[in-house]
Amino acid sequence: MAPTHRGCALVSVTKHHHRQLLSGDHLHHGLLDDIYAGYEDISDQSTFVEDDFFDEVERIKAYVREALNIDSDLRNYTRVQSHFYSLWGYLALEKNRLLPVEEFVPKYASFLTDVSAAIRADSLEGSVESPTPYRQAVIKYAVNARGASTDLTPRTERYNALILALHGTPGATHEDH
Repeated sequence: MAPTHRGCALVSVTKHHHRQLLSGDHLHHGLLDDIYAGYEDISDQSTFVEDDFFDEVERIKAYVREALNIDSDLRNYTRVQSHFYSLWGYLALEKNRLLPVEEFVPKYASFLTDVSAAIRADSLEGSVESPTPYRQAVIKYAVNARGASTDLTPRTERYNALILALHGTPGATHEDH
């Protein structure tokens, strides 16, 4: 049996639903409740393979573990919910174009160092029109790291900024994955 939260199977973090939540393709704030309700009994879900789900979770955890082994200071960033959610989303949704962990770690650490510096600055909102795409990504992420870390708009903005910072190009739409 799958792990549960309040009696509902924890399958809403599958790539499909993560993409659905990131895409804004929902009609109301009760989407998570609806997803949980639709998966209360996973035996009714012909497309859900519990082993695949746990394999995917383990793949992401292994990547994070390897990144922390390379740079244990990343732990300071992963303790911040908005950073952790954005990292998990990147690792889940960008599976086909993940950077090798040895390349990812210095880029991610540098990006979050720049984000932290931007957060300490007082003029974030006015500096979104910065000259370079990387700097724009830093400011976008920093602006959207404040407040509720799970709201759709800031979550999407952080995800897109992280993709731009790591890959130098905007993220894919993920509808075809």
